[in-house]
Amino acid sequence: MPVCRLSIRLDPSSVSRRLAANIVSQSTKSPAIAAILLPGFTLAMALMSETGTEMWIDGDGHLKRHRFHRAMMRSAARLTYNRVQASALFMPLLFTLITNLRQRRRGLVVVIGVPVLFVAFFIVKDVLLGRRMVHADGYAYLPAEGGALAVEPGYYADQRDGAPGESSLPEIQSDMVRDPYVRLFIPYRPRRHNALIARRCPGVRADASPTAAGNAAVLRCLAALQPVTLNGKPLQPAFRFYTHPGTGFRGIVAYIPTAGLPKGENVLSIAQLAIPDPTPAEAAVHDPPYSIPFWL
Repeated sequence: MPVCRLSIRLDPSSVSRRLAANIVSQSTKSPAIAAILLPGFTLAMALMSETGTEMWIDGDGHLKRHRFHRAMMRSAARLTYNRVQASALFMPLLFTLITNLRQRRRGLVVVIGVPVLFVAFFIVKDVLLGRRMVHADGYAYLPAEGGALAVEPGYYADQRDGAPGESSLPEIQSDMVRDPYVRLFIPYRPRRHNALIARRCPGVRADASPTAAGNAAVLRCLAALQPVTLNGKPLQPAFRFYTHPGTGFRGIVAYIPTAGLPKGENVLSIAQLAIPDPTPAEAAVHDPPYSIPFWL
């Protein structure tokens, strides 16, 4: 009876099939390496589609059997290279080291080498580069975040690439709107929204069998938590419940008519969601609203 089953999505090409079969073969020779490396291989292969592999591993880490089959896997969010950059950078190095070392030394390299490589990666990425102590490019005079003077791709449905944090941002369809309405989607963030609704909208109940009046009260509360302005003027759009077709995230959506708006640049501003229990340091920081420019 297997204790663990791994499901991996693969490219249907013969090259990917041969690669997977080779890794399966190598894993049977070294159960310890199989237990550690197969999750990384699973992460890499999850970027591919249409064909899957199932692997059964027993409690000792031995690969008992495997099979290929056509399958489809649905994810709540896209997995992009930005999210697996650490694995993409260090897994080839790790494979090279392991395949060129003797059997006895491989376990030591895996146990010590993997944490060291990942710590080094995040020190460079989040400390040195994140705090701009060193520059990886030549953009010394360009801010990392331009605020209201920037056009952020994460605000536009046709420019998103699945980068971390995008799912929590409000979204419109494009930076250049040719439709008669601007579709504004504001995602529901359960940890913050649940606490804030309970505190600021005491009349709203979390009901398993909601009524039309109860649903309308939820929409009013959500709109009040994140006020919207258009070109600096308060806006009270008619929100409706909505499930994002690309990510599956739920939230509210409003359709704002473009008729009467000036040609050229217009700016939607959406207040950021408050932190339910802020620390003193967090309470002292006043986050600016999300600023979403678009052009007609």
